[in-house]
Amino acid sequence: GTIFVAYMLLMVLMILNIMTGVFVGDAMEMVKANKEFSVQREIEQRNKMFHRLKDFFNAVDIDQSGTITLQELQRCLTHSDLQATFQTIGVEGNDATTLFRLLDVDGSEQLDIEEFVVGCMTLKGHAKALDMEVLMKENRRVMKTMLRAVRNQLSQVLARLDSLGIPAL
Repeated sequence: GTIFVAYMLLMVLMILNIMTGVFVGDAMEMVKANKEFSVQREIEQRNKMFHRLKDFFNAVDIDQSGTITLQELQRCLTHSDLQATFQTIGVEGNDATTLFRLLDVDGSEQLDIEEFVVGCMTLKGHAKALDMEVLMKENRRVMKTMLRAVRNQLSQVLARLDSLGIPAL
């Protein structure tokens, strides 16, 4: 009798183990499918955003020069349909000047389609730690340059005062 009970208990545990394995396997497949779906959805959203920005750029480029100026951008933002498109990327019409200056990395006062689309897509995402580090490093570099220039100017002023016989404070 005890051997039969032990045998039945062992069989029940083995069946439960097999059932658990099947459930875990199914759950793993669902997670993998969900990740693949999420990645595919993200790619589709990026493609839609890319085409929307490209169409927006072409609508703003009134003279078809392949570049847009701040004036062209501001002029087009008076149209409600273009304002709505612009707002889908998270930018209000009154931020157009700020956005334009931010995207104009080469300082040419014009944006080509690559500067515009890549810049807007970068801004669409949230700032990442790497972006913040780059910004902080650039700020430190600018501050050091400015501090060096101020020290140089101060040295020149002090030298000039000394040459005129005026004592420094």
